[in-house]
Amino acid sequence: MAAIAFVVGTAGYSIFVLQDGLLTGLRRPGWVLIENAVFAVVKAALLVCCGLLALESGILVSWAGAMTVALLLTNAYLFRRAVPDRQRAAGDGGALPPRLVRYASADYLGTLCRLAAYTVAPLMVLDRLGGTSNAYFSLAWVIAYTLFLASYNMGSSLIVEAAHAPERLVADARRVLRHSAWLLAGAVLLLVAVAPWMLRLFGPGYAEHGTALLRLLALAALPNLLLDVAVDVARARRKLVWAVGLQGLLCVLVLGFSAWLLPVMGVAGSAWPGWPPSASWACRCC
Repeated sequence: MAAIAFVVGTAGYSIFVLQDGLLTGLRRPGWVLIENAVFAVVKAALLVCCGLLALESGILVSWAGAMTVALLLTNAYLFRRAVPDRQRAAGDGGALPPRLVRYASADYLGTLCRLAAYTVAPLMVLDRLGGTSNAYFSLAWVIAYTLFLASYNMGSSLIVEAAHAPERLVADARRVLRHSAWLLAGAVLLLVAVAPWMLRLFGPGYAEHGTALLRLLALAALPNLLLDVAVDVARARRKLVWAVGLQGLLCVLVLGFSAWLLPVMGVAGSAWPGWPPSASWACRCC
């Protein structure tokens, strides 16, 4: 039964992610915040309840229950208000362009490359260095990844605005770079400063072995911003070869350098590839 619930939950989470993109595309970013806030609150409440009831599958139940509530709430809003409003404003019944499938297929390929760069690295750490080192890496990555998500989400908004006003793409891209750079710089400096104390909350071993790793991953968010904006500009201009190529290059470099540096530098070696050498290529795309 748990296996069936996991499969259904995975399919449901795919819809959950698609809803974020749809809400962004409909220029309703406030609802992205509401959806994710509802998911987080319900998940935490269910997790506490499952803990009090000593349910073995409490984590799965909390995720599945929270996702169900978020899906029902967001779908009701989308199909009763947001989508009909968009169709009335467009005046074309919301018809999709015939080249959508080709564009989505190429974009999906590029996204797979980026996901591989971000998700295969922990498996490499686990395989090469063992479970203890992977624990240090995973915690540092979870914390630092919030910085990577900031530039990713800003890029999604850039594509939406480019679809409405393509003539402002260059100006909007520079604005995203400027505002995101200031935001990330402050967050990176703060994280670099408090890294040892933050990790010590989880145990002295995390602070000893994960401080340098967390600092490197945090600093890597700055050049990653340039790469993210370059990919999103290429997507907005429908230069899919560039968009896929940049993300594919990121994947090859991150995994390749990780395989090379992990035996030499230990767990910190997995952070150095986070400085995307593809940033120089990204400049050409912009």
